[in-house]
Amino acid sequence: MAVRALNNSRILEAFPHTAAVTAITDALCKEHDLTQDLCYEFLFTMAGPSRSNQDRAKLADYLANLPAGSALKQIAHYGQLMDSASEVFRQFDYGSAGNLQRYGTAEPPEYQLRRVTCNLTLWWGATDDLAVQSNVEKIHILTPNSTAIQVASPEWNHLDFLIRLDVKAKLHDGVLAVLADYDRQHP
Repeated sequence: MAVRALNNSRILEAFPHTAAVTAITDALCKEHDLTQDLCYEFLFTMAGPSRSNQDRAKLADYLANLPAGSALKQIAHYGQLMDSASEVFRQFDYGSAGNLQRYGTAEPPEYQLRRVTCNLTLWWGATDDLAVQSNVEKIHILTPNSTAIQVASPEWNHLDFLIRLDVKAKLHDGVLAVLADYDRQHP
């Protein structure tokens, strides 16, 4: 298994943020750099295609923290879930022998989302390539006290939740309204 090989090699993180990354983004990603569009391509390759409503002057600042690194196991688990023929939301698959040792079954157990009873609001964007509508709807259906809301923008991608100029109006105000409504219902 690829994750085991990487773990054995002591490489546990993908896209780590390093001084070299900072030097590259400082050199290539400032507002008037001819190469700034390449920096955007890097950012939005995984997050979704839209880059509207971005502050181009702040791209180098965003890249001072992005990428922030991800555990290889987390990325591998995401890939397993994407490749899953059963479309069941399962724990990490260590292979039959590893699953037997860890879980006591050849297949990794399914997450019991029906047991999540807290109020849950799931926001998603129309062009978000990491949290796609069909997956959000599956979680919504399986989670009893959940609501799924598409952000009111036809081009909203994964990074827009963090760096879009109108994030307050399009998202944060809605989050605050949901929280205020909950507070009114549960004083």
